[in-house]
Amino acid sequence: MPGPRVENSKSQSATEAVKRPRGIDAVSVLLLAAGLWLLAQTLLHHVAGLAGVFRLTAALGLLLIGFGLWKQHNGARVFLFFLCVSDVIGCLMALFLYALRTSHYQLAVVLVVQMCIAAALVWYLQSAGVRHAFQGLNPWPRR
Repeated sequence: MPGPRVENSKSQSATEAVKRPRGIDAVSVLLLAAGLWLLAQTLLHHVAGLAGVFRLTAALGLLLIGFGLWKQHNGARVFLFFLCVSDVIGCLMALFLYALRTSHYQLAVVLVVQMCIAAALVWYLQSAGVRHAFQGLNPWPRR
């Protein structure tokens, strides 16, 4: 009777180690859907000038980040991480420098919700399961 094959167990553990977390699946599908929707809106409404170029760039950026996350490219995760960090900083600035000073409380609520979503995504992108799926790499720069 032949014994169990060592190669098979090593290859199974290697494929299990790079298994994509379900949260990354959800985020990448949402980014791909948002990118396709923005691309369709840009092409259907014939946005002219620089606004069309910026919307097209944003749509392609969303599609590239979503595809990169789906294929588990660490660069896409790092770029999304820093976009979310900059979103949190921008929301804080807009909240304290504009919305609260001018008594726009509905805008303040929207900014707080947007900031909480971005902060939760930052936390998730550096959680242990996601870090393990991306070969243990940290999105923060080294000193």
